[in-house]
Amino acid sequence: MLDDLQDEDVLLLDEGHCLREQALEICKSSRAEANVNFRASSLETIRQMVAANMGVTLMPELAAEPLKGVKYLPFQEDEPSRRIGMFWHEGSPRRELLLRMAGIFALDS
Repeated sequence: MLDDLQDEDVLLLDEGHCLREQALEICKSSRAEANVNFRASSLETIRQMVAANMGVTLMPELAAEPLKGVKYLPFQEDEPSRRIGMFWHEGSPRRELLLRMAGIFALDS
């Protein structure tokens, strides 16, 4: 998969997004080029740009939704990952829901 990115024009999120930093690291290791003329504020914007054949991107599996013209290719080895955390106010009325969500996320790790 990383070899597939070599010499590709990779579309990235704006500065400040954690996914951008992770994607830049992957670009460096695969000799891909980050598109410096384009920065998106959302994954959906990037997905639409890929559908319009403007480049390629790295998309979290959780955000991979079908769209005509977009093909998702999973990493075959050395799959990138990241750690996320959940925080909420101690007295939140949604405590039970948030605990269930945290349990679902923990199952995927």
